[in-house]
Amino acid sequence: MTVDHTVFFLCKLISSIFATHHSAVWRVQVCLCFSHNLYLPCCGIFSVYIFFIYQNRGIYTGEQFDHVSRPLQNELVRLGNSMGKYFGTDGFRGEANKGLTADHAYKIGRFLGWYYGREGKKARIVIGKDTRRSSYMFEYSLVGGIVASGADAYLMHVTTTPSVAYIARVDEFDCGIMISASHNPFYDNGIKLINGKGEKMDEGTIAEVEKYLDGEFEVPFAHRENIGCTIDYVSGRNRYIGYLISLGVYSFRGITVALDCANGASWNIAKAVFDALGAKTLVINNHPDGLNINNNAGSTHIEGLQKFVVENGCDVGFAYDGDADRCLCVDEKGN
Repeated sequence: MTVDHTVFFLCKLISSIFATHHSAVWRVQVCLCFSHNLYLPCCGIFSVYIFFIYQNRGIYTGEQFDHVSRPLQNELVRLGNSMGKYFGTDGFRGEANKGLTADHAYKIGRFLGWYYGREGKKARIVIGKDTRRSSYMFEYSLVGGIVASGADAYLMHVTTTPSVAYIARVDEFDCGIMISASHNPFYDNGIKLINGKGEKMDEGTIAEVEKYLDGEFEVPFAHRENIGCTIDYVSGRNRYIGYLISLGVYSFRGITVALDCANGASWNIAKAVFDALGAKTLVINNHPDGLNINNNAGSTHIEGLQKFVVENGCDVGFAYDGDADRCLCVDEKGN
């Protein structure tokens, strides 16, 4: 299936979903990914997962998903209940310096730097972040912990969750970390852990992270020449942009594309990709200030893009969330 065919399919799919399930208690999350992985590049589409996430908190049961297939019900129940003390299905999330603190980030960095360097090698960990003001604080805290445990920290700076997953895999990092609370308000933040295959970290390793956070054991500090380094790795983000461009099968010349970047991580990536493919690209919500991420913008406020597409005569529109692992599509009529 080509990228163009897939985009067409997604537009129709999303339209049909909203037409059928318009109830306010449901939201549709579309994750475009390789295999079962939720964090790989949105434009590298091998399969599509559609999760109907029940808005109410708590334990999930099959009764909440009686209109979808049994295998999907079972997966939703598993995802809803596979939550530790700190890490849920989307990582460790909370309001910055309340539910999730700089101290938590430092300790996560300490554990990961030690864990992946236990066999005497110098561990390599790549980090990305979204545009929230607190993302910089959490980045520095993670780096402090990582290098103190003897690992090297590679910084992709402001970038998307799929890009961190892609680079963690192709550049053979021990693991990746994304600092983001996705579609949540600016005052929330989160830490997503990604393994060396570009997939969500396994629950066994996350359980060990939580034990360390609870003080059940200590890890040693690195000393002298064994202390880790910090490496600027913006080149990884640039290569990810090149990878997305390489997926284009046809030219977009003559097509006007509207993008809503939610004042988030896609603001310096998405336009470059569509411009390179020949599109006339119009962008809204691409001026992040640390406080305006997802604020009446992006995939959780699709009405802004719908209006913009119609008013500007665009052929298609795409709205991302804060870390660009979610994308909704709008056709030329604003549907």
